[in-house]
Amino acid sequence: MNVRHWLELNFHEPDFLGGWVMDAGMAQRAVRRVRKCLRLWVRRVVAAFAWPLAVAPVWAMALVVLAFGSAHACADQQVAVRVALALKAPIERGLVEVEAVGRYIVIRIPEATCFPTNAATLRPQCLPVLVTIRSALQGLEKARYTVAGHSDDVPINTARYSSNWEFAAARAGAVLVELLKATGFSADHFTLASYGPTRPLVANTSADNRARNRRVEVVVEL
Repeated sequence: MNVRHWLELNFHEPDFLGGWVMDAGMAQRAVRRVRKCLRLWVRRVVAAFAWPLAVAPVWAMALVVLAFGSAHACADQQVAVRVALALKAPIERGLVEVEAVGRYIVIRIPEATCFPTNAATLRPQCLPVLVTIRSALQGLEKARYTVAGHSDDVPINTARYSSNWEFAAARAGAVLVELLKATGFSADHFTLASYGPTRPLVANTSADNRARNRRVEVVVEL
């Protein structure tokens, strides 16, 4: 069972983006599912090594691969649950969103949480949110992180930013620098990215939709 399937079973219905967005209020169901996954993995390990290798080595080795594949999936599920629980408060307040697919966890920070309009300077009220995100990522220092900036489709042209690409990169950079203030994180594990207006969450057909598309995402590769 991969993380996507697990989220389908344990969290709310999929949104039209095709992803699965965590609701921290369902934590108990999620924890029970992880425990069930771990029990399944143990049974597969026992079955794999109990199989008579001399009789059917191919089937036995297939069970070994299946068992250890399940172990990795269970570990990813545990991490996804832990991150969602650590971010429960900002999720419930609408300050961040958390999405998990496969080996990736996406922490989505809307513009309104951290930035004034047409600016890349962090709001003071954003700092506690980033501190919470840093805390949620503690213990994942070996993971790979991409901090990506996204804009809407309205071209920006100010004295400081000549394109949406520069603007989105500046916002992502501000978040990345703040995240790296945590001890234990290596800058070598971080990548800064800007997608400008090329990866909207929703169609840029209204002011509300454009606001949703203006965001910074912290993508964790487990």
